[in-house]
Amino acid sequence: MSDATSNTFYHNNIINNGFQLYRKYSSNIWDNGAGEGNYWSGYTGTDLDGDDIGDTDLPHQGVDYYPLMREGIFTPVGTDIEVHAGEGVIMHFSNVTSQGNTYVDLVEGSPPQDFRLFPTRTFYEITTTAEYSGIINISIPYDDSEINPNKE
Repeated sequence: MSDATSNTFYHNNIINNGFQLYRKYSSNIWDNGAGEGNYWSGYTGTDLDGDDIGDTDLPHQGVDYYPLMREGIFTPVGTDIEVHAGEGVIMHFSNVTSQGNTYVDLVEGSPPQDFRLFPTRTFYEITTTAEYSGIINISIPYDDSEINPNKE
């Protein structure tokens, strides 16, 4: 982007670019106003408090005061979930009551016996094949005893 001004950039993965940013007197904003910026593969700072946001060497590239420590797939707010069968399954999400960041880690094999989604941020790819049409329910049991009800 050349001569782009007055834009807001956040929740982007800026990966392996030889030249990650050119800034020339612009009024662009590089975070969402709530303390989350972008993932930069060249960021070498440290996350001192474990919130997946860099705390040192700021602002990164002279613009991002809240660089993300991990690549993210950013989950949007939506309403209902529609599943369209075909060459695989396509899921459309809407009316989802919260938003957040989903981190992807490559995992092989089955989850360990004491597998828990919280607070490890470990996620698994779910694949299903069906020879029929209708509703497919996918359940992931979890222990919510350590989750604040306002954040569940």
